[in-house]
Parts: sequence; structure tokens; C-alpha cells
Amino acid sequence: MFSGSQHAQILQVFLGVAALLPAGCDVSRGRAGIAHAAEGSVGRELNRGYSLLYDLLSKESRAEQILIIKLERKPLADLVERISESCQEACEKLEEFAKGDPGMALGERGLPEMEEAARKLIGASTARQLLGSSGLDFEVRFLLTQLSALDYASHLSRALVRNDESAPRREFLQGFSRQCDELSREVYGLLRSKMKG
Repeated sequence: MFSGSQHAQILQVFLGVAALLPAGCDVSRGRAGIAHAAEGSVGRELNRGYSLLYDLLSKESRAEQILIIKLERKPLADLVERISESCQEACEKLEEFAKGDPGMALGERGLPEMEEAARKLIGASTARQLLGSSGLDFEVRFLLTQLSALDYASHLSRALVRNDESAPRREFLQGFSRQCDELSREVYGLLRSKMKG
């Protein structure tokens, strides 16, 4: 059916779903809850929040790859392509911020070992469910993963806004959060139409 490398690539795409578990660092406490570095610089806990967002968006930017194998209808394909493009653009913006701030290391998620293990297991399980489904079942399952990922990305972006002093990063995160909310509404609308059909 699929080669080992194809399975590995598809599995990697859906490991982003595992990022929907509670994060290992609490970036939602507001400015008083996290020790902040100077304006424009990223502290350790804030960096972990950016790393979590970057990791999720990197995986979501490849979500449209599943459509190479699962040839689905145009409305789903168009929406997933826009989600992937949006996440790719956001990844590039985060990389740009990281280049301008030596304290920003986007690979440092800092999650506990068991949290990482649980996320990998959930990602693998979700990938198997998606690969083993087709038609309406696949579309509904896939839309649910996208809805969850967009919701997580939006809320994590808001939490980062509450904790970051950098005006350019805050402006980007606010805009990206709104974009996630808009895409989420579209996913929900498509999901509702699938449930009615």
C-alpha cells in the first residue's frame, strides 16, 4: 500500500495533533506570572511557548500532504491548502524573529519526557486512524484535527501576547490568532456541512 518512508512522512504530518495536549510550561498566566527579559528579548519560558507554536505550525504547514494520498473533494482541499500556507507564512515570520533575537531558540520546547511520549503516541494513533479511513469518515476526522490545531494555535498565540513585551511580535501574534479563528470558523462550517450530508 504505502512504503515505509511514505508512512513516516504522513505520520510526521499528524504528530502536530499531539501538540494539543496541555503544554509543559504555563504561558497563560499573564505578565506577572513570568519573569520577563528586556524589551525585544525572549526569556526561557516565553521561548518555550514560541517553540511549541513553531513546532505545531511546522507540522500544520505540511497538512496538505495527506491530500496527495487521500484524494478528497475540492472544498476540503482548498481549505487545507490555505491552512498550510497560513502556517508556513507564520513559521517564516517566527524564524525571522528568531534571527533577530539570539535568545529565541525555536527548537527548545522544554516539555517533560512523559508529555513528549504521550504526544507522540497520540500523533501516531491519529495518523493510523486517518490513513485507515476514507470518504466522509476521513473528512470528518481530518477536519476535527484541523479544528483542534487551529484552536490551540490561536490560544497559544494569545497567551504569548499576554507575556511578550515585544511590540512587533505581539502585533504578529494578534493578527495570526485572528487568522486562526477565521480558518477555524471555516473548518467548523465545513464540518457541519459534512455532518448534515
